[in-house]
Amino acid sequence: MTLVRTQLAHAFAERLVGLLQAKGLASQYAKGGVVLRPLAKAAGCSVQMARKYTLGLSLPDYISLEKIASWLEVSPAWLIYGESPVKAIEDESHISLDKPTLNYLLHAIFAVFVTKSDKTGLVDFIIDIMSDLTHVKADTATIHKMIDIAVSSAYRFKSQPEIGMEPANYVNKG
Repeated sequence: MTLVRTQLAHAFAERLVGLLQAKGLASQYAKGGVVLRPLAKAAGCSVQMARKYTLGLSLPDYISLEKIASWLEVSPAWLIYGESPVKAIEDESHISLDKPTLNYLLHAIFAVFVTKSDKTGLVDFIIDIMSDLTHVKADTATIHKMIDIAVSSAYRFKSQPEIGMEPANYVNKG
């Protein structure tokens, strides 16, 4: 893991463990200080992977992140980046992004969703990402990194790998 990703993983782990302890899942026996099985079940992952999350050794993919955040009743953006308030903004129907960020987002996810049958998935994915980005106060480079992580995760889980594009090739240079 790069230094930035390592720092992100450790900060994520601190927020995750804090929320799990607040949820009553503290453990004096576990290395990470929390009971892991409920987290593993909520994330749809193994106990070993849940342990890596709580120790800051790994970051969840976007799908697992959404599951964990939903279970803990926080936004995925706050859980991974810690930039927005813990609780979601009251008006969830309002999403606001500047045009360059929206342009970057749309170009980035084009590589993942290209078929007409993916139209609903594409729309849902865009709305989810836009909603998360709306709740984060960060510079443009950090927001683009968030988009890259989300799209890379979606790319890995895409069932039709016929695109022939690696995730690094979708970045909008404009």
